[in-house]
Amino acid sequence: MNRELKQLAVNFIAMPLAITVFKHDQQYFDGFHDPDFYLDFTDEAIRLIGIDLAATKKQLYSQYHLDIKRIGKTTYKWQHKNKSGVWEYTPEQLREMTSKVCTKYLHKAVGFKQKRATYVNFVPPDVE
Repeated sequence: MNRELKQLAVNFIAMPLAITVFKHDQQYFDGFHDPDFYLDFTDEAIRLIGIDLAATKKQLYSQYHLDIKRIGKTTYKWQHKNKSGVWEYTPEQLREMTSKVCTKYLHKAVGFKQKRATYVNFVPPDVE
């Protein structure tokens, strides 16, 4: 496999994990007072990951004919033309891959649209 194909495969594996991490974070932050900014920010990151994940899947299947299936918590089966195999990752490797994807999409999500209103209408108290 060439370098581009390997990177697509890593993205295909890590992007759904990053979405799961953001959704878990949203549940955690939803219990705080005024979490709206972070929730909107992560909504945008999830949206961007979803768009890129769909494009990655399309490219893997239609251009490279690579099929990847998750068969365990850290194990993925792949099939490419006449070849097939299994990729086994450690939890630390998956965590690092997911962290890189999360960081990338948090940087991309900077221009997100503010949907929730509580922080938009915030007026700081007068300082005396």
